[in-house]
Amino acid sequence: MKRYSNRVAKFLFVVGVLIAFLGVLMSGLYFYFEIKSANEYHYYNNEWEMWRMAFSSFTYSLNSIGFTGFFLIAAAELIQVLHNQNNTPVLTYTDHPPAEKTEGVEALAEKEEPIHQLKAAEQFKVHHFFDQLGLKVDDIIVPPYEGYCIVLINDDAQLIEIGEFQPKILKFHDYPEIMEWYKNREE
Repeated sequence: MKRYSNRVAKFLFVVGVLIAFLGVLMSGLYFYFEIKSANEYHYYNNEWEMWRMAFSSFTYSLNSIGFTGFFLIAAAELIQVLHNQNNTPVLTYTDHPPAEKTEGVEALAEKEEPIHQLKAAEQFKVHHFFDQLGLKVDDIIVPPYEGYCIVLINDDAQLIEIGEFQPKILKFHDYPEIMEWYKNREE
């Protein structure tokens, strides 16, 4: 049971094994009683028909009960794989010089804003988007708001939302906090 580090996956595996075992056991009992009753009461005309009916009842009960357990085992495997993927640490490297310890309000005042940067793929999207429009990007400024950037084209600032598919040009007056940040940045 060391294979499953996730409790839900472990529970589903145990329940799945029990249900699969009970399904096979119940199918066997059903098969046995079908044969026994067929022999006692002579339900069927010949022996071939008796075995055919007993086998079909065995497979039906195995399909209805036993495979449910197998599906639970498969769900446990899937949950464990997703759990392992989610627990894989992402390696990040940050080179920060050791900061001096200061206390109180002075420490909060001295903290700098975190530097936001666009990923290379996002920069490519922005450059490609404006190349399609026939415009040359002079500079890309990244505000402290995630998913947005300010693109300078011929000293004209454009607010851009970086979406999943294609960047979208927005109006500054719809986003006053970004506009205020940009104006304060220029001063």
